Amino acid sequence: MSSLGWRKSHCKNGHERTPDNLSAYGTCKLCQKECNTASWQRRDKESDFQRKRTTSIKRKYGISVEEYDSRLARQGNKCALCGEEFYGKGLGSPAFDHNHINGDLREFLHKKCNVALGLFEDCLETCEKAVVYLQRHSQGKLLY
Repeated sequence: MSSLGWRKSHCKNGHERTPDNLSAYGTCKLCQKECNTASWQRRDKESDFQRKRTTSIKRKYGISVEEYDSRLARQGNKCALCGEEFYGKGLGSPAFDHNHINGDLREFLHKKCNVALGLFEDCLETCEKAVVYLQRHSQGKLLY
């Protein structure tokens, strides 16, 4: 088959030209859909990120993005527990600490600091015992 014959039976991207695949203008519907999808994804990437962020913050914490950003800025973009700046997307990123009994929001902590605190189940006695333990072992003394 000549290349001209192939072009009559297929579009420039190789999709078969069938009555179901041709638009009213004679263009390939599959190519048009791919083009529209790619264009929408490029155009809407930033707004999609903002929409997901807004929804996530509202769902997780029950506050607006503006309130979230304001509280983070007032805290100087630093962890309230260790005092270090937030970094990255993983364990160094900010997480809102909250009271596990009444759900009240407290302050931003690194995710790793929040997990560590959560493992102590907000028990001051256990935290104090951890401090004593670390002090005992940081001085090189093993009291077994």
